Amino acid sequence: MKRNTLITKPNSLSPKSPFQNYRKPELSKTLIPKPEIFISKNQNENTFKNLLADLQSIGISNISFFNLLSNYELNSISEIISYLHLIVNREDYHPENLLFHQRLLSIIPPKHYKALSKLLQENYHSIAFSEETINFIEDEKIVKIIDEILFQYMGLLYSKTELHPTNTNLNLRSKIRLLESINTLLSEDLNIMLYFQMISTYGGLQAYYQNNKITSEILRKISHKGFDTDYIIFNSSQIHSIGPSKLEKQTEWDERLLQIIKKILGSKDEKPEVDIKQNRNKLFNIIKEHYTLLKNKKDKVAALEIINLISPALDKGHSILKKQNKLDEEVKIDNLKLELDYIKDILQNYEGKLPKPRKLYAVRSSKNIPELLFDNKRLSCCIFKPTGLFHGEITRLTLNPTTPIIEFWLEPYQEFLGIATLYLGVNRLGQKTILVDTVEYDNRLLELRGNNGTMKFILNSILMDAHQAGSKKVVIFAAPYGKPINFVNYVKKFSEKQASISFHEAYYFESVDPDNTALHSSSNSKHHYTVALGYNKPLKGVIDYGFTQVGANKVEKLVDGNKGVFEIDVEEYIKENKLISQIHKKEKTSFSTPKMLIDRQPDYHETTINERKEKVIDKFTKKLSEKLSNPKIEITNKAFSDELIEELLSIEKDSFSNELRYSTDDIKKRLQQKASQIIMIYENKTPVGFILSYVSPNLSNEIIYLDTIGIISEKQNLGLGQIMLQLYSKISLFDGFSQIYVLTEKGEKSESLIKFYKRNGFELISNQFKSISNLLIKQLTLKIKENIEDFEVLKAELVTTLKKIIPSPEVEILFDLDHNALQVIIDLEKEFDIDLRYNREELKERSNYKDTFLAIIKDDGIPIASSLCYYDPSLLDHTIFFDTMCIRQKYQSKGIGKLIVKSMLDISKLSKYSQALFYCKNVSKEGINLIEFYKKLGARIVEVLEDKTKMIFQVK
Repeated sequence: MKRNTLITKPNSLSPKSPFQNYRKPELSKTLIPKPEIFISKNQNENTFKNLLADLQSIGISNISFFNLLSNYELNSISEIISYLHLIVNREDYHPENLLFHQRLLSIIPPKHYKALSKLLQENYHSIAFSEETINFIEDEKIVKIIDEILFQYMGLLYSKTELHPTNTNLNLRSKIRLLESINTLLSEDLNIMLYFQMISTYGGLQAYYQNNKITSEILRKISHKGFDTDYIIFNSSQIHSIGPSKLEKQTEWDERLLQIIKKILGSKDEKPEVDIKQNRNKLFNIIKEHYTLLKNKKDKVAALEIINLISPALDKGHSILKKQNKLDEEVKIDNLKLELDYIKDILQNYEGKLPKPRKLYAVRSSKNIPELLFDNKRLSCCIFKPTGLFHGEITRLTLNPTTPIIEFWLEPYQEFLGIATLYLGVNRLGQKTILVDTVEYDNRLLELRGNNGTMKFILNSILMDAHQAGSKKVVIFAAPYGKPINFVNYVKKFSEKQASISFHEAYYFESVDPDNTALHSSSNSKHHYTVALGYNKPLKGVIDYGFTQVGANKVEKLVDGNKGVFEIDVEEYIKENKLISQIHKKEKTSFSTPKMLIDRQPDYHETTINERKEKVIDKFTKKLSEKLSNPKIEITNKAFSDELIEELLSIEKDSFSNELRYSTDDIKKRLQQKASQIIMIYENKTPVGFILSYVSPNLSNEIIYLDTIGIISEKQNLGLGQIMLQLYSKISLFDGFSQIYVLTEKGEKSESLIKFYKRNGFELISNQFKSISNLLIKQLTLKIKENIEDFEVLKAELVTTLKKIIPSPEVEILFDLDHNALQVIIDLEKEFDIDLRYNREELKERSNYKDTFLAIIKDDGIPIASSLCYYDPSLLDHTIFFDTMCIRQKYQSKGIGKLIVKSMLDISKLSKYSQALFYCKNVSKEGINLIEFYKKLGARIVEVLEDKTKMIFQVK
């Protein structure tokens, strides 16, 4: 029986055999069949006959094998057989493993077979490479040889790729493991091949993120949200580290084993902690003699016998619990089995002596494959290969720049012993938020500081990393499955002493890249799996129960389990726990670009937008005072108190018929959605009207859904609805929404309501929601009706100032640029050099951009100056573009340029913009230093180009 394979069968195991020629597989066309499973009947006997059968199953006949051996000296043949014996003697051995090793033996000279066997033995036992092995690896360039085999197998050029392993030992081990099972792994997950193609093409993972067209746009989104993209993507510095504590004592292996036995069997005074579905008395009688030797003499042989006797009982109990769907008990047994494997490893490979840990540290994962692929029995986690239920997720995490990982290491172990999976995004309020979906770890991680000390270290590391990343909040999912619940339980207990940590039963989270466009090339799922938000779904929604109910082709919420998240205010936590002095200085990288600086939302953006809202609230409060006595406007978008919800319901009860009213649960569900807010109007502290709105999960994030306007009956028909809607439109424009959607009932009753919305800038969209409702949409741009009054004020102020400079000033602000408006720009641009002028078609194209406006200054009816501004679609939405400013020569040096800049900034403040980008020629035709001119007006240089300079104004 021959196995399906992509590796060409070698002609010889001769040390002189050259590298074989590999045909480059086309990822989009190649379908790699999963290899057949061949299990030798007498596999555990490790006979030479079985070895020959296994070789034959992978395409090497007995005759071929004997012919190949005949070319070697007897000593070399003995070493080859010993080497192959190491491979077939492993518990997880499969004949496929031999393919890679026969390839390796064909390259390494026979004189080094003994050293190669030693390397393999140390590799399989996961112990630190000896000095002798390290010298062999370096002298014979073993890493390079294995890399070449790996890349040739993938059909890629190794010479083009620079690999930067986090840990050489782990890197080499994981590559050997990958190559031993490469057919199986690729048949299950072609993203492994995609990863290597990607780094071969771009030279590395970070270079792929930065230079690939799609992922580079995602980096812009990360910057736009205000995260430190340079740190998140390109920084590999250590986050946090601690040494031993005088208060913590390392638990010896015999104490650990006795604790496990107690958990399984209990004691005279205590019941067992774990239900293994076995007769405990019978099991104790089986291990009784060995137990006495273990307890009294710390006998290693007795300990191994106990492990061998207990393990089948645990397996049987696990199988019973799985059939009974008792997930929590099943996980407890999984954890005990991991502990027993660890103790067995200590007894067999470390002579019963625990490695002395020296330092516990956390690092940002470089997301190297294959280092990240395998759990190596250290992490009982479903996202790792080879046996994880969702093992395709680990490669998807590497493809996405918005999903960083923290690794936790404990010296002297040669592999990371824990991870935290992170997801960059925003919460309901649009605040920068990092979701911690799960924290997985091996129990060895607890050796240095014990459970509580290690859990606190993990939590501190996550928060210190979030501080460096620029996040405002960290949310830890409170309902994971399996071992991660231990970390959550620690956070729960610790939160009782921390003002910075709060619990929420339901919490809205949305990834920076909710549709996971970074996974555009993924060969399996195009979405991630998270316990918090589900399987193969966009990364956005309300987090409550965990997606841990696994069925046929689906993963559902476990609604009778735990739920919620712990929200942590990053800066408050850092301050509360005095961590600022322990935070490492960020390393400087060469990846930060001017584009990233422009894309990043300014630190003052949120404050500036809130200030604009306050001014608008004051303005509309004065308008309300004409209708109400002692009016007050309150906008709530953070914590919605029960009292506020009751006020809203009281207005609902007075405003709507029974069949149209919302219940308390209806309101609370809506308030969980993104950007949910209530605008409440009071008269003499009594609620008289409200607006409820949010981003509907069924609509684009750029659309705000106006759910309800409610006004008590006695205050209707006073014009309050129009004032409230005008206020709401302004607030929504500041918040960056491009449209407002509203639905009304069908029928005659809604005709007056439709007229009301139309008067306020809404358009009735025909043929929408035919059987349900009428859909009305309002476009939110600078030119909305609510801004007209502000434009008139700005024009009047500018005219007043201009009268001090020119005799008969006039000012126009145009939003719809017709033929005449474009001609004004063309005529004024004659002051520029020819190469700087726009033609009519170029201007016409720009006139169609969003938020285009043209300010024209006239003297005695003749245009003397103009400025053209708009939102350039290549920019992110907090940045407006100041394109061209022209002033006739005889009017220059009168201060008109300064006034135009101020006007452009003032107009931009009527929307969502917090910065303005423009290009500046270094020196004008008249010899004026334009850079210094704009710097005096508050602009700063972003990038100096060959013939111009890129500059930015703050819009605040």
